[in-house]
Amino acid sequence: MIFGGRGGDPRVEGDLIVSETKAAVQPATEGSACPFCVGQMQLVDSAEVYQQSYGYMYLCSNYPNCDTYVGCHRGSTRALGTPADRTLRQARKAAHEIFDRLWRGGGWRRRDAYQRLQEVLQLPLERAHIAMLTEGECWKLCRAVKRGDFKRKHIKRKRKTGKYHKANSTNGGDLCQQFW
Repeated sequence: MIFGGRGGDPRVEGDLIVSETKAAVQPATEGSACPFCVGQMQLVDSAEVYQQSYGYMYLCSNYPNCDTYVGCHRGSTRALGTPADRTLRQARKAAHEIFDRLWRGGGWRRRDAYQRLQEVLQLPLERAHIAMLTEGECWKLCRAVKRGDFKRKHIKRKRKTGKYHKANSTNGGDLCQQFW
Protein backbone atom coordinates (compact mmCIF):
# COMPACT_ATOMS: atom_id res chain seq x y z
CA MET A 1 0.00 0.00 0.00
CA ILE A 2 1.27 3.47 -0.83
CA PHE A 3 0.68 6.26 1.65
CA GLY A 4 0.26 9.87 0.63
CA GLY A 5 2.01 12.92 1.96
CA ARG A 6 5.52 13.41 3.26
CA GLY A 7 6.99 10.22 4.70
CA GLY A 8 3.93 8.24 3.65
CA ASP A 9 1.51 9.89 6.08
CA PRO A 10 -1.16 12.19 4.65
CA ARG A 11 -1.59 13.77 8.09
CA VAL A 12 2.00 15.00 8.46
CA GLU A 13 3.15 18.55 7.80
CA GLY A 14 6.90 18.70 8.25
CA ASP A 15 7.56 16.59 11.32
CA LEU A 16 4.30 17.56 13.05
CA ILE A 17 1.40 15.12 13.17
CA VAL A 18 -1.69 17.13 12.30
CA SER A 19 -4.34 14.74 13.62
CA GLU A 20 -3.79 12.29 16.49
CA THR A 21 -7.59 11.69 16.58
CA LYS A 22 -9.77 11.49 19.63
CA ALA A 23 -10.19 7.71 19.51
CA ALA A 24 -11.07 5.89 22.70
CA VAL A 25 -8.41 3.99 24.60
CA GLN A 26 -10.90 1.58 26.20
CA PRO A 27 -12.85 -1.13 24.36
CA ALA A 28 -16.54 -0.43 23.79
CA THR A 29 -19.26 -1.59 26.14
CA GLU A 30 -23.03 -1.18 25.99
CA GLY A 31 -23.85 2.48 26.62
CA SER A 32 -20.27 3.76 26.52
CA ALA A 33 -19.76 7.09 24.78
CA CYS A 34 -18.88 7.20 21.10
CA PRO A 35 -15.41 8.77 20.85
CA PHE A 36 -16.35 10.59 17.63
CA CYS A 37 -19.76 12.14 18.41
CA VAL A 38 -22.30 12.50 21.24
CA GLY A 39 -23.85 9.08 20.62
CA GLN A 40 -23.65 5.93 22.69
CA MET A 41 -22.29 2.54 21.65
CA GLN A 42 -25.02 -0.11 21.29
CA LEU A 43 -24.59 -3.88 21.05
CA VAL A 44 -26.15 -5.02 17.76
CA ASP A 45 -25.89 -7.84 15.24
CA SER A 46 -23.27 -7.05 12.59
CA ALA A 47 -25.95 -7.52 9.90
CA GLU A 48 -26.97 -3.90 10.59
CA VAL A 49 -23.75 -2.77 8.90
CA TYR A 50 -22.75 -5.70 6.65
CA GLN A 51 -26.20 -7.05 5.63
CA GLN A 52 -24.91 -10.43 6.83
CA SER A 53 -24.36 -11.63 10.36
CA TYR A 54 -20.78 -12.14 11.51
CA GLY A 55 -21.66 -11.92 15.20
CA TYR A 56 -22.05 -8.98 17.53
CA MET A 57 -20.61 -5.51 17.25
CA TYR A 58 -20.83 -2.20 19.07
CA LEU A 59 -22.33 0.46 16.82
CA CYS A 60 -22.80 4.19 17.47
CA SER A 61 -26.42 5.14 18.12
CA ASN A 62 -26.01 7.88 15.46
CA TYR A 63 -25.20 5.37 12.69
CA PRO A 64 -25.13 5.95 9.69
CA ASN A 65 -24.41 9.66 10.31
CA CYS A 66 -21.57 8.58 12.59
CA ASP A 67 -19.83 5.59 11.05
CA THR A 68 -18.22 4.35 14.29
CA TYR A 69 -18.23 0.71 15.31
CA VAL A 70 -16.11 -2.18 16.54
CA GLY A 71 -16.66 -5.90 16.15
CA CYS A 72 -16.77 -8.44 18.96
CA HIS A 73 -14.82 -11.64 19.53
CA ARG A 74 -16.55 -14.63 17.96
CA GLY A 75 -19.33 -15.94 20.16
CA SER A 76 -19.07 -13.15 22.74
CA THR A 77 -19.92 -9.53 23.40
CA ARG A 78 -16.30 -8.58 24.22
CA ALA A 79 -15.08 -5.88 21.82
CA LEU A 80 -12.10 -6.67 19.58
CA GLY A 81 -10.66 -3.22 20.26
CA THR A 82 -11.73 0.38 20.52
CA PRO A 83 -14.50 1.93 18.39
CA ALA A 84 -13.27 3.32 15.07
CA ASP A 85 -14.66 5.61 12.41
CA ARG A 86 -13.87 5.11 8.71
CA THR A 87 -10.57 7.05 8.86
CA LEU A 88 -9.31 5.12 11.88
CA ARG A 89 -10.35 1.79 10.34
CA GLN A 90 -8.36 2.68 7.20
CA ALA A 91 -5.32 3.61 9.30
CA ARG A 92 -5.58 0.32 11.24
CA LYS A 93 -5.92 -1.64 8.00
CA ALA A 94 -2.77 0.03 6.63
CA ALA A 95 -0.91 -0.67 9.88
CA HIS A 96 -1.98 -4.32 9.81
CA GLU A 97 -0.96 -4.65 6.16
CA ILE A 98 2.60 -3.51 6.90
CA PHE A 99 2.96 -4.95 10.41
CA ASP A 100 1.58 -8.42 9.68
CA ARG A 101 4.29 -9.01 7.08
CA LEU A 102 6.78 -9.16 9.95
CA TRP A 103 5.27 -12.28 11.49
CA ARG A 104 3.71 -13.81 8.38
CA GLY A 105 6.88 -14.88 6.63
CA GLY A 106 9.05 -12.01 7.82
CA GLY A 107 11.07 -13.97 10.36
CA TRP A 108 9.26 -12.77 13.47
CA ARG A 109 7.10 -14.77 15.82
CA ARG A 110 3.80 -12.97 16.29
CA ARG A 111 4.30 -12.56 20.02
CA ASP A 112 7.77 -11.06 19.49
CA ALA A 113 6.48 -8.63 16.86
CA TYR A 114 3.76 -7.34 19.20
CA GLN A 115 6.27 -7.03 22.03
CA ARG A 116 8.46 -4.93 19.74
CA LEU A 117 5.38 -2.86 18.77
CA GLN A 118 4.86 -2.14 22.46
CA GLU A 119 8.49 -1.03 22.83
CA VAL A 120 8.62 1.10 19.67
CA LEU A 121 5.34 2.92 20.38
CA GLN A 122 5.98 2.99 24.16
CA LEU A 123 2.55 1.58 24.98
CA PRO A 124 1.30 -0.25 28.06
CA LEU A 125 0.86 -3.98 27.45
CA GLU A 126 -2.96 -3.80 27.30
CA ARG A 127 -2.80 -1.31 24.39
CA ALA A 128 -0.14 -3.15 22.36
CA HIS A 129 -2.49 -4.35 19.63
CA ILE A 130 -3.45 -2.60 16.39
CA ALA A 131 -7.16 -2.71 17.30
CA MET A 132 -6.34 -0.50 20.29
CA LEU A 133 -4.22 2.10 18.45
CA THR A 134 -5.24 5.65 17.65
CA GLU A 135 -4.91 6.95 14.11
CA GLY A 136 -1.68 8.76 14.92
CA GLU A 137 -0.21 5.62 16.50
CA CYS A 138 -1.10 3.62 13.38
CA TRP A 139 0.86 6.03 11.20
CA LYS A 140 3.77 6.02 13.67
CA LEU A 141 3.82 2.22 13.44
CA CYS A 142 3.83 2.32 9.63
CA ARG A 143 6.75 4.78 9.67
CA ALA A 144 8.63 2.70 12.26
CA VAL A 145 8.36 -0.46 10.14
CA LYS A 146 9.45 1.43 7.00
CA ARG A 147 12.28 3.12 8.92
CA GLY A 148 13.65 -0.28 9.95
CA ASP A 149 12.82 -0.23 13.66
CA PHE A 150 11.66 -3.85 13.30
CA LYS A 151 14.78 -5.35 11.69
CA ARG A 152 15.59 -8.87 12.87
CA LYS A 153 19.24 -8.08 13.60
CA HIS A 154 18.63 -8.92 17.26
CA ILE A 155 17.61 -12.58 16.83
CA LYS A 156 19.89 -15.52 16.19
CA ARG A 157 18.27 -18.45 14.43
CA LYS A 158 19.41 -22.06 14.43
CA ARG A 159 19.77 -22.87 10.76
CA LYS A 160 18.53 -26.45 10.75
CA THR A 161 15.71 -26.35 13.30
CA GLY A 162 14.46 -22.86 12.57
CA LYS A 163 14.09 -22.27 16.33
CA TYR A 164 15.24 -19.06 17.96
CA HIS A 165 17.75 -18.96 20.80
CA LYS A 166 19.70 -16.39 22.75
CA ALA A 167 23.48 -16.33 22.40
CA ASN A 168 26.10 -14.94 24.77
CA SER A 169 27.66 -11.76 23.50
CA THR A 170 31.37 -11.06 23.59
CA ASN A 171 30.93 -7.98 25.77
CA GLY A 172 30.81 -9.25 29.34
CA GLY A 173 28.47 -12.20 28.80
CA ASP A 174 25.34 -10.09 28.28
CA LEU A 175 22.61 -11.85 26.38
CA CYS A 176 22.42 -10.55 22.86
CA GLN A 177 20.40 -11.70 19.90
CA GLN A 178 21.47 -11.65 16.25
CA PHE A 179 19.80 -12.77 13.07
CA TRP A 180 21.85 -15.06 10.81
